[in-house]
Amino acid sequence: MTHSIGILMRSPKFLLGAITTVLMILLVVIYPLINRGDPLEMMALAFQPPGNGLLLGSDNFGRDLFLELVYGIRTSIIVGLVAGVVATAIGLVIGLASGYIGGLVDNILTAVTNMFIVILSFIILILISVSLNSRSSLIVAMIIGLTSWPWTARAVRAQTTSLRNRDPSISRKFPVIARPGSFYLKFCRISPPMSSWPLFYRWHPAFWRKLRSPC
Repeated sequence: MTHSIGILMRSPKFLLGAITTVLMILLVVIYPLINRGDPLEMMALAFQPPGNGLLLGSDNFGRDLFLELVYGIRTSIIVGLVAGVVATAIGLVIGLASGYIGGLVDNILTAVTNMFIVILSFIILILISVSLNSRSSLIVAMIIGLTSWPWTARAVRAQTTSLRNRDPSISRKFPVIARPGSFYLKFCRISPPMSSWPLFYRWHPAFWRKLRSPC
C-alpha cells in the first residue's frame, strides 16, 4: 500500500488531477455555505456583466452564473463518481471472471462485452433516458456506469489471463476451480493487482511490477 502511494505521489498526472479535484470539492462544499442563494432564482437583469455580487455576471434569465457553475460542478462530481464506481466494479468482476475461469464462461462474457462495445452506448443512454420518467442525477450516473464498463472488462481480462499464465502456482491449481485454496488464490493473488490496475496503469509504468509480486 505504501509503495503504491509512493508511485502515485511521484506522478505529475496524479498530482495535477488530485489537486484539481480537491479544489473543486472545496469550492462546491464551501461556496454554498457563503452564498445560500437559489441557483435558479432570477436575481438580476439578463446578461448582466460581472459586478454587484455577481462574479461571472448573469445569464439570459438573470440568474447568477457563478452559483449555477458551482452547483453544476457538484452534480458533475456526483455523477462522475457514481458512474466510475459502477463501471469499474462491473468491469472488474466480468474481466476477472472471464480471464480467471476461461473456457465457455470466457467466451460468453467476451461475447456480451463485445456486444456492448459494438452497440453505441450513446444510443443506449438515449433509449433508457427516454423510457424513464425520472431525470435525477443518480439515475443518469447509474445509466452511464452500466454502459461504460466494457473497455475496463476487456483490459482486466487481458491482464488477468496474462498473470494467470505466467504465475506457476496459479496455473497448476487453476483447472480445479472448486478446490480448497483456489478461492484464496483468486482473490489474494489476482484480485488485488487487478482491482488497482484501472486506477494505476495510466499514472506510472512502475506499477506493472506490482502485478508480479505475491499477495
